[in-house]
Amino acid sequence: MESNRSSTKLTKYVTFKVLGEYYCIKITSVKEVLEVPQVTEVPNSNAFVIGVINLRGIILTLIDGSNYITSKPAKINENSRILVFEDESSGFPVGILVESVSEVLIISESDISPFLKKSGGQNYVRGLFHRDKDVYVVLNEAKLFENSNI
Repeated sequence: MESNRSSTKLTKYVTFKVLGEYYCIKITSVKEVLEVPQVTEVPNSNAFVIGVINLRGIILTLIDGSNYITSKPAKINENSRILVFEDESSGFPVGILVESVSEVLIISESDISPFLKKSGGQNYVRGLFHRDKDVYVVLNEAKLFENSNI
């Protein structure tokens, strides 16, 4: 029995909503969670780039999580938050605007179901996690911005 416990890897995930759907990403990837500050637009940028913000002297690219994941623009409200990540490929911080941040879940890696993708599907989806009636899309933080050309 003891060997089963040690072989089950538990990981903490931050859960958030985008267009009413639940997503989660490893908590170790999220540097901080912010309320939405004033945003400076950047001309001729990708449709999913809202603009930039000044985060304590660091210029942070702000991505519309809804537009990036679903191609539908988000509506900012009092529950909207920015999840700050460090982009694995560039090493620069990036902020993702989400509808709301829900909670932290502890998930066993064995409870993440594989996600079947069509050819050319998004590589940043690791799988799906089910809890009660809710389904969470588990994102792969290492591949989240891999082909985005931010």
